[in-house]
Amino acid sequence: MQRNLEPELMTDNDQVTAYDESHKKWGIDGFIYLYEKYFNKQHGSISDLGTGTGQYLIALKNKFPELKIYGYDASPAMVRRSIKNFKSSNTLVEMMCERLENISLKTDYAISTNTLHHIPNPEIFWKSIKNISSEIFVMDLVRPKSIEDARAIIENTSQGDSEIFKKDYFNSLLAAFSEKELESQISSTNLKISFEKGDTGLNIAVIYGKI
Repeated sequence: MQRNLEPELMTDNDQVTAYDESHKKWGIDGFIYLYEKYFNKQHGSISDLGTGTGQYLIALKNKFPELKIYGYDASPAMVRRSIKNFKSSNTLVEMMCERLENISLKTDYAISTNTLHHIPNPEIFWKSIKNISSEIFVMDLVRPKSIEDARAIIENTSQGDSEIFKKDYFNSLLAAFSEKELESQISSTNLKISFEKGDTGLNIAVIYGKI
């Protein structure tokens, strides 16, 4: 199945609300598990590229309170919702509305969760993250082999979620990169890549190390 691009930014308020209210506990728990397994940085400064509504960073800050976290998203609607979530949960994260290629602050580490597949040209993503830190952790979807596989993943992981969220999630699966494409993107670096396959059919790529 060929990659099918989706909009780079989620700016519609209904989409943002649907994403924020979706049942992502399994995804957040998986993020923390994989972060600890492959990266496990507990101190220092860290930049998150494509923070969305902030729920993953709330979990990360609760787990490792000594991390100084900077969140970035280019969608004003996402930034507004993330700031609201940070305030309501008393989570100290400095959140900014900025495109990846315009981030100038350097931190000890840089991370990104489910942002890479939104970027039309992956070279922009890797160049941007390299400018922020030399040590990174990237977690992203892997494109299913077929439309039918993508639909099965939605059914297995998104029961009870809104139709708006299911549509966006489906589009994200189609926009994700394949295993070979991801391996090719980092072939000239020292980064490592691992693929985590869940029993729901969802395949997650974890890219980590010093770039």
